[in-house]
Formats: sequence, structure tokens, C-alpha cells
Amino acid sequence: MKKVMMTAQDFIDQRATAYYRRCDLILPVWSQRKAYTREMVNVLAEIAAANELGMNTEYYSTDGILFRPEDAHFERNRFYIINPVVVFEHENDSDSITDEVAHHLLLDADLYATVGYYHNRINDHYLDSLHSIISKSRKAASLAERGNFLIILGADDYWRETDYWRGFIYRVDHWEELQPSVITEWPKRLKPISS
Repeated sequence: MKKVMMTAQDFIDQRATAYYRRCDLILPVWSQRKAYTREMVNVLAEIAAANELGMNTEYYSTDGILFRPEDAHFERNRFYIINPVVVFEHENDSDSITDEVAHHLLLDADLYATVGYYHNRINDHYLDSLHSIISKSRKAASLAERGNFLIILGADDYWRETDYWRGFIYRVDHWEELQPSVITEWPKRLKPISS
């Protein structure tokens, strides 16, 4: 099996494609937070399938971990994932996203992706608080250099807009903003990441 190296741009593009393809299922459960989170996990499952990755939910208390099949191990009747490709968390509560960001810092993965929401428009103060948490980690410099800590935010009051999702990659002294490049191509077929 080929090694999948998923960049933050790859992830946000594939996530946007899968999200918009599933809109008929997602939008009716928008205000039902548990059902909505299940739909976000289904979006992640599409990304996993398109890239021939395994997926496990609630492993190490995360919403989802994507992994290469050869990195899943059974030892003494226990399941282990070694070297995850993506560690994913979806947080409905804009105040609790800080917990999820801190939780990601405990794990080791090729890419960290946290999806959350901000009431009204996303502002610098909100992003500064998330940046402050990451910058205190001993792996902050590595995360900044690799560009593999991705925050995807949507503004709760603007969820019907086509530019709803905005991505931010952690850098040492700022956030690098990322937009899905597939935003206007809702029905586009999900394609695997090349190695």
C-alpha cells in the first residue's frame, strides 16, 4: 500500500467536497448537535474510504483517527493504532474547542484537524486563544514548520453561505488562512490523495 501524506489543504478540500455532497443529510440535523456530529464523522469516513485508510472513532477519546491498514495492530486481544495519518475532532461548543486543541497536543499524528464553530464572525481574539495553547506545547515549532495543525471553523450564524468554512494552519507567530479550493464545486467526486 502506498504511503498517504495528507496536507492540510488536501484535508480541507476533501472535507468540503464530502460535506457539500452530504448537505441533504447534514442540514436537516444542523440544530441536533449529536446527530450533526455523527454526520461530521460520516464526512470523515468518506475521506478515509477515498484514500484507502482505516478509520476508528472514539479511539483515545477522539471523534476519529485515520490510519494506514498496516498501522493497525491487534496484540493480546487489544486494538492499537500506530502512526495515525489524521487525528480528527469535531466540537459543537465554541468554548470547548480549546479542550480539543489541547487534547490533540497529547497525540502524535501526521495531521491534526479540529472542526469547530464561532458564534457570529470568527475574530482574532478567538484564534489568539487557540494559538496560545498550541504555542505552549514543546512540539509547537515542529507543528508550525510542518503546517500540520489545522483548525477549521464555521460561523454559526452564517452556515448557509458558500464561504462558510475557513481553515487556519498553526504557524509560530500567526495563523495561515486556508480556504477550500473546491467550495464552488459541490458535486465534485472525491479523489484520493497522490503519494
